[in-house]
Amino acid sequence: MGAQHDQAKHLQHHRELIGSLAEELKPLFDFSEQGMYVYLDDDHLAASDRFAKMLKYRDEAELLAARKTGLLEDLVAKQDQDTLAKAFNAALEKGTASEFPLAWRSKGGGTVKTRVILAPLSYRGHMFALHFISAV
Repeated sequence: MGAQHDQAKHLQHHRELIGSLAEELKPLFDFSEQGMYVYLDDDHLAASDRFAKMLKYRDEAELLAARKTGLLEDLVAKQDQDTLAKAFNAALEKGTASEFPLAWRSKGGGTVKTRVILAPLSYRGHMFALHFISAV
């Protein structure tokens, strides 16, 4: 019972954290000409509607609802999954930002080629990865 309670508290904390950060980033999400998302883990991320529309989704809600397993498996083209994973790890483990080409899976199974800027972001004692995405 104790471990389940601790895990539930942990998940609730992460939900509140991503909600608070998404609220802080909303003006930038709405203003930026690039698609954006901020990522803590597969269950805790927030995206701009512009990013969702790049991938042929109506909005962030539809994009997030369509995910089945994880961000890499659901949204990143198989050949680029390792690229994104390595950039994410470098951001969180070394505080290193990076820029790279990345192909995304769009709604309906197509591919969208982009250029991604991934930067580490510290917020309330947690490390996030902030992504800026431009279609190419």
